[in-house]
Amino acid sequence: MSYRHFSIEERNCIAYGLKNKESMRSMAKTLNRSHTSILREVRRNGGNKLYNPCKAEKLSIKRKKNCGAKLKLTEELSLEISKRLINRNSPEQIVGRLKKEKIVKKLSFKTIYNWIYKGLLPKISKQNLRRKGKTKSSTDNRGKIGGKNISERPSKVEKRRELGHWEGDTILGKDKKSAILTLVERVSRFTYIFILEGRRSESVKIKMIKLWKKLPKKLFKSVTFDNGKEFSKHEEIEDFTEIEIYFSNPGSPHERGSNENTNGLLREYFPKGRDLDGISNVEMSEVLLELNSRPRKCLNYSTPLEVLQLYL
Repeated sequence: MSYRHFSIEERNCIAYGLKNKESMRSMAKTLNRSHTSILREVRRNGGNKLYNPCKAEKLSIKRKKNCGAKLKLTEELSLEISKRLINRNSPEQIVGRLKKEKIVKKLSFKTIYNWIYKGLLPKISKQNLRRKGKTKSSTDNRGKIGGKNISERPSKVEKRRELGHWEGDTILGKDKKSAILTLVERVSRFTYIFILEGRRSESVKIKMIKLWKKLPKKLFKSVTFDNGKEFSKHEEIEDFTEIEIYFSNPGSPHERGSNENTNGLLREYFPKGRDLDGISNVEMSEVLLELNSRPRKCLNYSTPLEVLQLYL
């Protein structure tokens, strides 16, 4: 049975039934309606005690007018959305950012998906949509390498109240013979990436010390690492710098959620099976600029770069 809106006469009957404490099923039988339809009608218009048929009718007319007010896909909007999709923004990120920049007032990310599926956006297809999730290994053979546990972190780190606390991990290249060190700041989600050379643990130490010397001390206070052996020289890093280093529990990537999410984004640029040693400094810089300029839902659609600049 197709849905039809309640008439003013039916709404008057509902109000009369509520006043006389009739059940929803009794009113539904009288009106030849589903009792769930009557229940929704009453709930969306004030409930049993506040239901008013005249007000319900006016609100219904108002909803009908708004229902058909769909955003028109102009050439300018089409090009803007296409550009952002090519820059690896998701439809949800695009909508949030367009509203934040006051380019549009009313737009759903589902509408963008529909435009993509219908082929209404120039040079855009399903291939431009970000891939979701990643395959998880059933086992984790890496063990503890010592160091302070994540449970020892101050609460201000856990609650993201202070800038300068990072999460770190590596992503591996073809046949696990190459690797990139990834560091993500917990408040701003600002990201650094470094190619690791030779003995990875030594290379991690060198990159960490180099970055510590480069950044203002207020921006580099602690790091929470994964339990990989590449972080085994954490004591040497702590001895040389003022950085506090913590480790997440084995098999608990959610404890470094910002880092894990960012690693997923980086896989769009550096897919599995690629030899990471062949990445040039120019490409690294371009990826970092694009990634740190990407709006994030968790930042109210600001970019990591914008958030970081607020603290500097």
